[in-house]
Order: sequence, then C-alpha cells, then structure tokens
Amino acid sequence: MAFKALDLLSSANYRDMGASPEVAGIRVNQPWGEYCYVGIMVPKGWYELTIDGRDSVLEVVLRDQENFQLVELSCDCDSSSFVHLSEGTYDIVITCGIRPGFYRLRSAQLRAVPALKLGTFFAKRFFRALTSQQGRDNLFQNVRNALFGGANFGVTATGCIEQSRLGRLTAQDLRGNVEDGAGLAQRLLVSSNGPTFFIKAQGRHEVLDGQHYRQFTLNTEDKYDYVVVCSSDEVLTPDALLILAEFIIQNPASSLILCDKWVADIPTTRVAWDPFLYNFVWPTPYAHKACIDPDVLMSWSEREAVSVLSVPLAKSDRAPEGNSMSAEVPSSPPPCTVIIPTRDRSDLLSKCLEGLYDNTDWPHEVIVVDNGSVEEDTLSLFEVYKSKGLRVIRADIEFNFSRLCNIGVVAASNAYIVFLNNDVILHRSDWLTEMMALAIRDDVGAVGAKLLFADGRLQHGGIAFGFSEICGHPWTGMIYSSQADEPQLATNSLRGAVTGACLCASKEKFNAVGGFDEVNFAVTLNDVDLCLKLADRGWMTVFAARAEVYHLEGESRGTDLSTPKRLRRRAEMAAFAKKWPRYLGADIFRSVAYSRIDVVRSLR
Repeated sequence: MAFKALDLLSSANYRDMGASPEVAGIRVNQPWGEYCYVGIMVPKGWYELTIDGRDSVLEVVLRDQENFQLVELSCDCDSSSFVHLSEGTYDIVITCGIRPGFYRLRSAQLRAVPALKLGTFFAKRFFRALTSQQGRDNLFQNVRNALFGGANFGVTATGCIEQSRLGRLTAQDLRGNVEDGAGLAQRLLVSSNGPTFFIKAQGRHEVLDGQHYRQFTLNTEDKYDYVVVCSSDEVLTPDALLILAEFIIQNPASSLILCDKWVADIPTTRVAWDPFLYNFVWPTPYAHKACIDPDVLMSWSEREAVSVLSVPLAKSDRAPEGNSMSAEVPSSPPPCTVIIPTRDRSDLLSKCLEGLYDNTDWPHEVIVVDNGSVEEDTLSLFEVYKSKGLRVIRADIEFNFSRLCNIGVVAASNAYIVFLNNDVILHRSDWLTEMMALAIRDDVGAVGAKLLFADGRLQHGGIAFGFSEICGHPWTGMIYSSQADEPQLATNSLRGAVTGACLCASKEKFNAVGGFDEVNFAVTLNDVDLCLKLADRGWMTVFAARAEVYHLEGESRGTDLSTPKRLRRRAEMAAFAKKWPRYLGADIFRSVAYSRIDVVRSLR
C-alpha cells in the first residue's frame, strides 16, 4: 500500500537482519545490525526523514530492486534529510548504530513533504549554499541530476552543508554509546558459554582495562580457544572481547577475525582478506583460533575462513604503517598487445597513440579495432602510425564493445592483452610495467589501473558492489593529494572488478573464461562480468595503485542518459542480476563502514 508517512519504529511486518525496533528505541544485536520493511509502494515525490531522540542517528537505505536503484540518507535529531524518489516498490533498510546495544529514539518517520515546507527548506538551503564552495558544488550537482537524470531518482539534500569524512553513524560511535544495564547483563548471559581468549599484547595488561567479558587469560599455560593479537600501542574498548565472543558464537566457522580500530579520531576500514594489501602480515587487532596458524589463511583457498568485524575494537594514537606487496618486474618482460576499440575522434586517439609509442616502457604491439571511422583526420592518423607498427582491423558493425575487444584478442600476437579506451592519456612511462608485473602472476586474472580526471581527481580506483545500479566506483572525485592517505588507493590491492577502460590480463586466461560476453553485456558490465568469471576460476582481480593514467570518461562514447541507452543499460543490469545474484549486496573488498553512494571516501 502506498504511504504518506511510514513509521520506522513500527514492530509490524519488518525483517530482522541483526536489529529490531522496540518501545522507545532500536535494539542492535550484531555489528551494523539492520532491519527492513519489504515491498513498500512509494509514489513519485519528495520525502523527509526525521527522528526525535537525543544524540540519536538514523540511516535509511531505500532499494528499488526492480530498477536496481539505491539511495542512502541519514539524519540526527537536529537535521532532517530530503530525498526525491521515483514511483516504485522499495525495500527500506534501517540502521542506527555500529555496535550492539540499545539506541534510544522516541520517533522516526519517512513522510511525504508538503510543497510549502519543501519550498521553504530549499530557499534556506540555497542561500546557505551560496556562502560555501562545497555547498554550491553539491547544490549544482543536485540540480543537474534532477534535470538530466532520467528517472529523477535519489536526489538528496540535508540541512547540513559542510561534510567531514566521518558519517553520522561513525561520529556517533566515536562519541560512545552507553549500553543499558539490563541489555548488557543479557548479552553477557547469552555469551557465558562463549570462547576463552588468550591475549597476546606484548605484556601490557592495561590493554584489558574494564573488559565486560571476563573469559580471558594472559597465561599461555591456561586452556584457551582463541588468541587475540594486539600491538604495543593499542588499548581494547571495554566491549571488545564481548563483541568478539558474540561474533564467534554466531560464526563458528571463522578461523580469523580482523577488527577495526580508532586511530586518533578516524577508524580504520579493514577488508577481510587481501594478501596484496596486507603483504602476508595481518593488521592488528585480530583474533584467530588457537589451533590455527594465521599465516596459512592468506591463501586463496582459505579466504572464506577469514572474517572482518567492521567495528573499532581498539584505540591507538599511531597510524598503521604501509605494508603492501610490490610487484616484481622480470628481467625479460614478455610483450603484450594493446587493443583499442575506436571510431573517429582522432583528437582523442592521437593522444592515446602518442603515449603508447613515445611514453610506454614495457614492450608491446598496438591493435586498433576500427568501428567504422569515416573522418579523414582519423584515416590519416592510422596511416601515420602504421609506419610505426600499428595494426588496424576494420569492424563495420553496430557498436558492441565486447565484440570489438574480442576481435582484437583473436588478432593479438602476444600472450598478454591490454584493453584501452581511446580517451586515455598516458602521462607516465611505467604505467604498463606496473600492470604487467601483476598480470604475469599465476594467481592473478584481471589487473586494473588508477584512472584520473584531467585535474587529478580520482575517476576509477576499482569497482565495488552494493551501489546503485549494481556497482560503482568508490572514492570517485577524491583530490590527488588525498589519494595517498587511503590504503586501498595507495597500494596494490584486490577488487571485485576493475574497469575495461584500462584492463590487463593473460590471453590464455581471458579465452579460458570465454572472453567478453557479446550477447548480454554488449556495452556495459562486460568488464565486471569478465572479472567475476576469472575469479570463479581462482584468478584474483588486482588494482595496480601505481599504474596512473588520465581518462576523459565518456568522451568517445558519450553518456548513458538518452532513453535508448537507459533501456539497454537496464537490460544489461537485469542480465547481470540473473547471472550473478550473489554480488548484488556487499563487497568483501570494501568495508561496510563506507557509504554506499558514489562519494569521496565518506564513512557512514
């Protein structure tokens, strides 16, 4: 039934996913616990999220499953949030706290906004935005989305203009949440048959000050089930061992559990398993079964035995040191074939070819798959570079990126292939060296590069799942000087997928999984599908952090906003959802602490 107002604390017809509404608040029973109202019909219009509760925070995610849309908004007692929704049927997911406990709320509603109130709000918001550069940027982006965004979905606005890296949920956790006495006593009772921990903390007993859960020992002669490893500068939070015990009771198959920690006022954002990022050294704090050597869990076959608790369970004043795995360059580098699908646009292609022939160290050949070029400048450009070894294959077919790439692979002379968009500018001579040094590993499938906008902001640092329209580019728009502060951008690390705008792989592995899917993913999602097919065979997808190129995204093909392109995009998303349903939610290579919308590294 369509609604004008939805009570988000209603105890009727909700799905418990680790949290539940109660009288005067929400009970969270596991880290990042949620509950969901399923199949809520919503008419098109503006809606307001409001809550009433001192120091309380609420996050709401609205998922339009049929159209693969997702919007995330949050508010506190001082500031409501507004969102524009297309007509549809939504699953509405509510989160109110990072760690288990009881969060007090008197009321929480998502309600239709009267026109007068909406006009008043936006008038105030507009004048506030005029005094803030960030506010102006956000406001103008929202206007563009509203005017040109097709379905006009998910345009949001809040009363707050200035944004910090901490979202409302993480900021609330930093302030601290006091568990009510009865709730804590019940949790300890339920966990009374939980594991006994041996604390490996380099002789520092203060690491255990005030622990609620008392089943631990510092004596190696005692019997224990799990080992908790802390560094010399870390102090566990009072609920750390209790949260670990609860997690182990619920997940007995977990052999190793990584935990986040507060470093000053910023939490770490661990992922469960990434030997490239961690370079075979597990970051502290973590817990592992006493009978297990944690080093053996770094292998691909053991990755499902490793879990992550995306809750800060320790505090430290020292930032973690970088420890990523560097790629080794062989003394006799095997040549590769660079494949560029193109049609006209000699202004773009000339810069790309210039970088390949004049500013690329690794040995390679170049194949251009020409999708029907007619402009004289482009044909002349082909002739100039043919004298330097360029091979041009004519393919006068309807645009199908997957097929064009596959045609290039068939013609490739070398054992390794690199797919490159014609709007990529190669400003560093070592870009291909960084990618190929990873691609030649036996355990690696696809390798992706760091793609930058012309001003140095991040365009692609890997692809993550769980975003609107199935997947997206996290950290998009991050300024260049900040990218070194994000471990997953500064170091080689694993991803669910990488973009085909600059993707490297073994030709043998590419052919083994059937190459790009020309039928279901002619234009989009073909790169993601390829990465998942390779991963299914045990070949990892790696982001090469030091392989930097500029990408003038959308310059050659345009955007996907026209009606035919939107329909094609929707059909490809439907095909992807049918083929890969297990990837429609969270991403194991992206912390749950991050926002699920395409924003610059903001936390929830």
